[in-house]
Amino acid sequence: MLDVNELADKLKGCPHANVKQIGEEHFTPEFLKHVVGGFLAAKCMSEGLQVTYEPTEADKLVVHYCARSLIKDLWEFAIPRLKEFVKPDGRFDLEKGLASGDYGSLTEDLTSNFDIGREMIYWTNARIYGSWVQNLNQRYKASGGNELVPIMFQVYQLHSAFLNGGDLGAETIMDATFTRAGRKSFHG
Repeated sequence: MLDVNELADKLKGCPHANVKQIGEEHFTPEFLKHVVGGFLAAKCMSEGLQVTYEPTEADKLVVHYCARSLIKDLWEFAIPRLKEFVKPDGRFDLEKGLASGDYGSLTEDLTSNFDIGREMIYWTNARIYGSWVQNLNQRYKASGGNELVPIMFQVYQLHSAFLNGGDLGAETIMDATFTRAGRKSFHG
């Protein structure tokens, strides 16, 4: 099994790296489990302490590869669930969207309608993201712990926790990006 440090040594002096190719060649389930184990061991040793984490270039490469794969997987998971809200002409089916939750009904007040839209987007995304995380857990169990994407999710979550001082409950960038879409205001 390739060690993270060995990988870093191989990459020294390389101004450019094909992350996808390196990942496909080296980031096997065993390798990523080794990375997860390293994070977990570090977490156990630092229990109760604020962690200062300075990721190595190899760590960044592994996490970048994992994040790219996770975004692709999340997108492929989300598309069929979002398509149910799209009309054949490609426009959003507002009635179906409103019927999918308790958002209220549209009025003549544009500001109120924006608020309803934000709520709908937020809860739709939050449900999809939560379902995706559950799906990763099921896939991990069904594969006997050998499917790559759920292991990548563990790597990504632990890396994010270390960036947040070791807080395993801290929100990751992916969590925030996907589930906060409706929290942003579309008007001035």
